[in-house]
Amino acid sequence: MKESDLCVIAVVYGVATWFLVMTLQLPPAAQSYPLILLTALYLCNTLFVGKQLYSFYRHRVVLNDVRMRSFVDFQISIYSIHGRLPEIGLRVFIYCLQKLQIFLLFITLFSHYPILVSGLLLHFQPPAGGYCFR
Repeated sequence: MKESDLCVIAVVYGVATWFLVMTLQLPPAAQSYPLILLTALYLCNTLFVGKQLYSFYRHRVVLNDVRMRSFVDFQISIYSIHGRLPEIGLRVFIYCLQKLQIFLLFITLFSHYPILVSGLLLHFQPPAGGYCFR
């Protein structure tokens, strides 16, 4: 079990509950699909909690992964900086590049969805007179 997992679990449950409250305000006919997705999200998160609790039961330890290893190395190296500044700077630079790469990948993957949804809404908008089913 890791300390960061506890925060992630709490955030996922919080966001799912927030969406559940919004879903329950929809008309009953529009609630079925979001409720299926939210049930799947709750189920997956609960299974993850069970896996983490089983891991804690087996090992009886909570790993402190909140403090990044690279940052700890950086802090330790700052105190013994004699002649090692280029090495420390390179480590921090590589670490920042890795985090930037992950951030840019996330932005690249998920930034096109609002544009896609907006385009679909503009393309499939109802006719000016509305739909007439007789």
